[in-house]
Amino acid sequence: MATKKAVVTFDDRHFTVYGDDKLLVSVPSAVVRKKSSSPVAVAFGNDAIKMAEGLQEGLMFSRPFSGNTISDLISAKLMVRYFFKKLFGINHAVEIYILMSSGISAVSRSQVEQVFISSGYRNVYIIERPYLLAKIAEQKGFRLVVDVEEATAEVALCDGGKPVQAHSINIGFRDIERDLTEELCNKFELSPCIKKTELNQERTLVLSSSAELPVLTCCSLNKADYTPIKLIGQDVISGENKVITLTAKDLFPIVEKPYKKTSDLLGAMLMGCDERTMETTVKSGILYLGAGTRINGFSEYMYEKSGLPVYVDGNPFMQVKTLYGLLDDSGFINYCLGFAQ
Repeated sequence: MATKKAVVTFDDRHFTVYGDDKLLVSVPSAVVRKKSSSPVAVAFGNDAIKMAEGLQEGLMFSRPFSGNTISDLISAKLMVRYFFKKLFGINHAVEIYILMSSGISAVSRSQVEQVFISSGYRNVYIIERPYLLAKIAEQKGFRLVVDVEEATAEVALCDGGKPVQAHSINIGFRDIERDLTEELCNKFELSPCIKKTELNQERTLVLSSSAELPVLTCCSLNKADYTPIKLIGQDVISGENKVITLTAKDLFPIVEKPYKKTSDLLGAMLMGCDERTMETTVKSGILYLGAGTRINGFSEYMYEKSGLPVYVDGNPFMQVKTLYGLLDDSGFINYCLGFAQ
């Protein structure tokens, strides 16, 4: 019988498993478990999120992962054991390939490996994302590729299907939500809404401690944009919903932060290149991967700042099965295996 293979990626919000040339699991990385000396999971994924607001005594809500690190070791083990047993049964021969950002520390790498090994799986391989980004860049005809995620941007300068330089930086989209909420609450004497308000405007920002409405869906990267945005929060005195109108220009300094950080990194990488590499890179442009809402903004901003041609592939990086055909046994898995050994 052929050895089962699984490709895993995770972060603060998602836990995803691919295998057999298809998506097997994609759920929020969330766990509700009992507080006890022998922890028992009560719910995972969306079920855990639904339970989070009204937890009974003796239960706790957890996000097992923080970026590419383990934030709650017990919950991470419970989640891995549950989904892998559900997918593969008791099959310790499963080969597990875990995609992680560049620059991960030896401690983080070891901790992630141990979560899977302690769950009963011996064949565990860590694959750093730049190697796959380099492969994708080669197939698509690019030297420079940017993978935009919710918390980080992975930037790889490639040559011949291999990364020459690679950096992962925290661009903090969720930090923007928090910073913007804090600044606007202080400025207009508001507090975050407890529950999401029904929206009937195209550009309406609901202040929420859980960031229910992404800032980037209503903000502009044009610092001269006077498009009105309705801001909804709770009046600190009356507790009633309060609507304030401001412009995209007012929010620009905070919203620009992740784009500027990535632009500065790209500039520094290119400045360190030799003349030939610089010429071929500039000529081919930049390939952007990630969620469409984010990378469209990135491409617009970067072109304005650098003048480099930009190309967008508006799908999450891990949808490589349909985008690049890398998840079949002759492609993705063998490619991972080559770097894993």
